[in-house]
Amino acid sequence: MERGYWLPPRAKHLAAYAGFYIDSETVYQETMDSGWNRLLDGLCQKLTGYEPSFQKRCAWTPRQSGRRRFVILKNEEVEIIAEDDDGYVAVFVIIPEDCRNPEEIKPIFPRYVTLLRTALAEMYPGHILKRINSQHIQIVG
Repeated sequence: MERGYWLPPRAKHLAAYAGFYIDSETVYQETMDSGWNRLLDGLCQKLTGYEPSFQKRCAWTPRQSGRRRFVILKNEEVEIIAEDDDGYVAVFVIIPEDCRNPEEIKPIFPRYVTLLRTALAEMYPGHILKRINSQHIQIVG
């Protein structure tokens, strides 16, 4: 894993990925469990409303590399994943390694990034951050 802000496991081997960060204090206002569940439930509700092909997973998914990732939602094209790290929660959309036609998905991938950013900005207005480089982020929603 690289230093700095979290990236999906084996990010260099993914066809595409993009994500956002939310300060832990914003997500976990009451307790960790209730904050995490509110994040998952809210994303599932909003994203399936925007894109009905999404199926709720909310489970750890093992990968060939042995590294696991927490998949919130998925469809035939992308996965929405999350990770709790020191001081923030990272939520990403990725084209997974087992995607049948990643080159066909790349042109429509930005649409999924926009949907994720829109959902997060509605849930946590003013608290959505995006990675500029390994050590810096900026507010985007």
